[in-house]
Amino acid sequence: MVSLDGLEDTHNKLRGNSKAFSRTMEFLKRIEEAKKKYNSKTPLINIKSTVLDENHTELVPLMNFCHSKINVDVFTFTFLFQNRARGGMELLEDFSSEEFNTGNYAEYINIEDVTKTVCEIERIKSKFPFPIVYKPRMKFADVLRYIKNPSSLNVDSCPQYKNNLTLYFNGDLAPCDIGLKVGNIRDYDYRFQKVYQSESFKSFSNEMHSGHKACQGCCAGCHK
Repeated sequence: MVSLDGLEDTHNKLRGNSKAFSRTMEFLKRIEEAKKKYNSKTPLINIKSTVLDENHTELVPLMNFCHSKINVDVFTFTFLFQNRARGGMELLEDFSSEEFNTGNYAEYINIEDVTKTVCEIERIKSKFPFPIVYKPRMKFADVLRYIKNPSSLNVDSCPQYKNNLTLYFNGDLAPCDIGLKVGNIRDYDYRFQKVYQSESFKSFSNEMHSGHKACQGCCAGCHK
């Protein structure tokens, strides 16, 4: 997965690097050359663009540009989310802490214009030979609702916390990518089964029978 958040000038501005775009394109061309050399279909090239107020007018042109320059396998559009419970926060051990209950507080300013862009992407997506993916994962009707109010899209139920554990460099464990420490892999003799049987994980699991704000911005319960 490679991030491109606009055409050259916009991408470079967002990245704060005047060579960011050209370096990414050079990298992608090298990947393509290697795939041809070894007659390989992998690695797949997934272009990821974050839909922003600052770049939405360039997203359709970016799709066309990438299609003309490289063999894209997947094009992913990621929508804004800001949730203190997820993604890179320092792990906490108390699930009742404020950090886990702020929810998704991201917002779009130019709601109407961003909506028009996304509707145009949806309208023309069948013209491209690669699939268009939206993240958080949700139906297109929910995408439009998400743009208007990201915090309105709650997850009523999701099984992923039962299936995914994040193992950090120091051995700490967290469910999904929620910043809740449920122990250290060493505490469980390096056996994941013991993690799920632990009191700390059971206590967390009891809070997940209904929608929780810690999950906002991940998906719309579309993992089922």
